[in-house]
Amino acid sequence: MKQKKPTAKIAFFWHIPWPPWEIFCTLPWRNELLEGILSSDFIAFHTSSYVSNFINCAQRLPGVKIDTRKKTINFKGHSTKIKHFPLGVSYSEYNRIANSPPLLKKAEKLKILYGNKKIVLGIDRLDYTKGILHRIKAFELFLEENPKYREKVVLVQIASPSRYKIEEYMAMKKELDETVGRINGKYRNETWTPVMYFSKEISQNSLLAYYRISDIGLLTPLRDGMNLIAKEFIASNNENTVLILSEFAGASEEFTEALMVNPYDLHSISGAIKTAVEMPLEEKKRRFQSLKKKVKNHDSEWWYSNFLKEWERIYV
Repeated sequence: MKQKKPTAKIAFFWHIPWPPWEIFCTLPWRNELLEGILSSDFIAFHTSSYVSNFINCAQRLPGVKIDTRKKTINFKGHSTKIKHFPLGVSYSEYNRIANSPPLLKKAEKLKILYGNKKIVLGIDRLDYTKGILHRIKAFELFLEENPKYREKVVLVQIASPSRYKIEEYMAMKKELDETVGRINGKYRNETWTPVMYFSKEISQNSLLAYYRISDIGLLTPLRDGMNLIAKEFIASNNENTVLILSEFAGASEEFTEALMVNPYDLHSISGAIKTAVEMPLEEKKRRFQSLKKKVKNHDSEWWYSNFLKEWERIYV
């Protein structure tokens, strides 16, 4: 009689960037952490680079054997399968709501408030990893280097409060408030406020309305496992929109049609804003349609079903 294979111990999904060996090796408990993770039967990461980083770290563990072709790691008689599965969003739901008459009406009213200004949108949790201060300073540089776009472009930055009782986060918020105040004090006039900064939670409908009216999505985290906001932005928007994305966001591996920037380089971000503002409509459409196809094909349902299928495949 054929022996029944044992039930899977665990399928593990690592949702933050796995660090390169040079960083991971600084942890005093690195071997213990790896041994614990390698007790899993299946480990999924957001991107192929995270898979490579993990394998590079695991191979330093004494007694490990790696099959790079099959992406399996054998340790102490146990085999662990490694694969990347980029997490998606519910494309159909975001697209449905964003194109519903009530939402479009809300977006139209919101657009009137900003007149005919080009809207650059940043949406983040208020966290030091999101690069919000760098982004705002880069927008200031854009205004300095491109005076012809003053009074024509506005940065809308929405930052949901996060860990607001922690001293470091309070200091970060204070610096953001002061920087926004300084920039607006320098450039604002009767008809134009260059930076509209909202440090508050907003409803999903309001969020989607901002997606709809934005000409440019500016998502520049210093480091991010995936950045699902980028996928929500594409799923909810129209083809006149340009996405500027940090090369250190996990989504950058898929979203090659976005304008990639180094979030630590203010000139890189400033230059990308200028490129996006001046981008021809046909190029916008071409880039956006390709991005939207990726978000639609690799949505949350695709992720869920393929993740489970891969797990089950190990034991069939």
